[in-house]
Amino acid sequence: MKLYLMRHGHSISPAPGKPKALSERGEKDAKAMGKALKKKNVAPAAIWHSPLPRAIQTAELVAEQLKFPAEEMREKKELVPEGNATFTLREVYEQTQDLLIVSHLPFLKSLMSHFADYDAHPEAFDFPTAGVAALEVGKGNAKLLWTLHPKD
Repeated sequence: MKLYLMRHGHSISPAPGKPKALSERGEKDAKAMGKALKKKNVAPAAIWHSPLPRAIQTAELVAEQLKFPAEEMREKKELVPEGNATFTLREVYEQTQDLLIVSHLPFLKSLMSHFADYDAHPEAFDFPTAGVAALEVGKGNAKLLWTLHPKD
């Protein structure tokens, strides 16, 4: 099973106390990354995203480029920045088909630490906004396949 970990696109706060939403740059990068993923033949069977607006918007823009039905995406409350990566890890290992997760830092780095060794693959822990890391995940093991950033 292939696992794609993606950080939300660049975001801004519309007003003090309001949740962050994608900026113009964030929207552009999310669309571009969706196109880049399509060129790499990424075709997830599921897309999970956090309940925060910037992750929802990123997931929707990427799903549109991948021709993935938006109504089939799943919002998962544990994918927030301070979410429990161990809980999510169990769910990931239950998956048998390719999965795209759109989330935040530090959650993504925490989840990645279960799959990759920082010393061997420091690039796997570099999640710029709209950045993606692809892994091949098996029973209890994983291999980093590639990373992709909006500027690539």
